[in-house]
Amino acid sequence: MEEIKETQVITQSRLTERSRAQKHTSVIVLALLTMFFLASIFYRASDVGPDGQYFTICAFKNIVGLPCPGCGLAHSFCALGKGRLVEAFRFNLLGPVVYFLFILIWLRSLSVLSGWRRPVMWMDRAASRLKLIPVFVVMFAVLGLGRILYLLLAR
Repeated sequence: MEEIKETQVITQSRLTERSRAQKHTSVIVLALLTMFFLASIFYRASDVGPDGQYFTICAFKNIVGLPCPGCGLAHSFCALGKGRLVEAFRFNLLGPVVYFLFILIWLRSLSVLSGWRRPVMWMDRAASRLKLIPVFVVMFAVLGLGRILYLLLAR
């Protein structure tokens, strides 16, 4: 009987530690994504020239002259923050998708901190079933290679 109580106490303390760690992580994620959303609303990305070129810090694009899969994401996020969806897709096709995923992650963090277990469990199950991370990596790779091939063939 005493062993059962000890096991329950140990299990409860592990759950409490995990819950504390999850809340700590959620605070950090919530703060970072809130700053990200505010930046996308208030920051004005560099202007796009008549030839479609714009200032970029992307080392790959600056050296090779071709866009990497992430090129245009910051411009896309800034366009989304200002409600310009079509422009956001022009900068990077995956920009709106990434922005939407960030919104879901922000909502999940808010749910963890608010103690709403049901939305957290639903989002965790959906992410697990959809295998979001591998799918996302493949989408970025396909988009990046597709853009590079298109630009090379169009020359």
